[in-house]
Amino acid sequence: MSRMLYGKNPVLEAIRHSQKLIQKIYLDSTHKNKLEYIAISASKNNLSVEWIERDKLDRIAGTKDHQGVAAMLAGFPYTSLKDFLTRKSIGPRTVVLLDDVFDPMNLGAIIRAMATFGADLLIIPKIGACQITPVVSKASAGGTEILPIARETNIASCIEKLKKTGFWIAALTLEGATNIHQSDLSGDIAFVAGSEGKGIRERVSSVCDFKVWIPTGGKLSSLNVSQAVACALMERYRQIAARQK
Repeated sequence: MSRMLYGKNPVLEAIRHSQKLIQKIYLDSTHKNKLEYIAISASKNNLSVEWIERDKLDRIAGTKDHQGVAAMLAGFPYTSLKDFLTRKSIGPRTVVLLDDVFDPMNLGAIIRAMATFGADLLIIPKIGACQITPVVSKASAGGTEILPIARETNIASCIEKLKKTGFWIAALTLEGATNIHQSDLSGDIAFVAGSEGKGIRERVSSVCDFKVWIPTGGKLSSLNVSQAVACALMERYRQIAARQK
């Protein structure tokens, strides 16, 4: 099944990292001067480009929020936890597991943060949560074309498998948790984050190794799920960088 990708950054990242999946790129013919660099990049990679009028591009993309750029790609290339665990790695690995995140903007922001901080794998539920859609790809700024993403049936089972291969599992929560700055995040770490409203389910939380919370000093008491994951990844990155000095 084909999928639509739209927005300048998502399409550029697809050109850089997913060339084999791209079927055609569509560009707004009324903005040739501003979008010519995308056409040039596509041409260098022997990709098909079609300049079309904006109203037609609106229909193809299914939105007006495309920034004059859209691309048709083959179906999203999900990976699996099994495949991830068979790959050799250099240095400590970072995984994020999402327990029923439904908001596509939050999912996109999480993927963007993971791609930015060099995380290795995102695991999302196969059923009952947000999947990779054009909205998610746009919100990720192209991170969906960089970050390996797996869909798995049972998040708790994934946690158990990660633990058997040496991962420590940290639940991002406020209840009974340790300050994240006081937790050792320098080894193979998997962060678990829950849904926007209910948080991490008890069944999933019970198999995590420890819980961490992110200290804040403002008048609001908490972060949303994408902000929490980004802060956790930044602290993880900071600890690894400090050990390498």
